[in-house]
Amino acid sequence: WATWCGPCNREVPHLIELKKMYDKDKDNDLVILAIANEDARRLRDFVAAKKINYPVVSFKGRPLPEPFGKVRSIPTAFYISKQGKVKLASVGMVSLREMRSIIRAK
Repeated sequence: WATWCGPCNREVPHLIELKKMYDKDKDNDLVILAIANEDARRLRDFVAAKKINYPVVSFKGRPLPEPFGKVRSIPTAFYISKQGKVKLASVGMVSLREMRSIIRAK
């Protein structure tokens, strides 16, 4: 994910809405985490300007564990089950409807 990525920016409102939808459920266990290779200060400013309601972290200059370290295109999303297994990895923009379907899928 990156602040300068057009498709990433177009996904932000979908992710904000998805988080709001799941936060209404007290049994919610959805976690959204955006990871970027950018300066932390730039990310903080971007999060504040866009009113992002989920964590955004910088890994700038540090390696990520597999499979996250092999990302070559953004946006890339990993949908991870409660058991910690990758259910699906998507490359490119995903709509809110598609996100919800992926989350609900077994």
